[in-house]
Amino acid sequence: MPLAPPTERSALMAAFYVICYLSASTLALCGGIATQHLGLIPTTYVYGSLVALLSLAAFVGTLTQRQPESRPRACSRTPA
Repeated sequence: MPLAPPTERSALMAAFYVICYLSASTLALCGGIATQHLGLIPTTYVYGSLVALLSLAAFVGTLTQRQPESRPRACSRTPA
């Protein structure tokens, strides 16, 4: 937000919310459509597996992120 020009911040937030709502509702809509074609139990297994795989991918991605290297701090003491 701070990098966006003041005249375009509302459009940026609107786009952000649209993307958030679409990402949250897409799996639920696909699950509802799949339930009509495949049935409740198979859809539940597939939906649950997808959620578990996405969670695992996020977990592995978090573990494999590079941590910034910490630099040793120089002592600010002056010899007495």
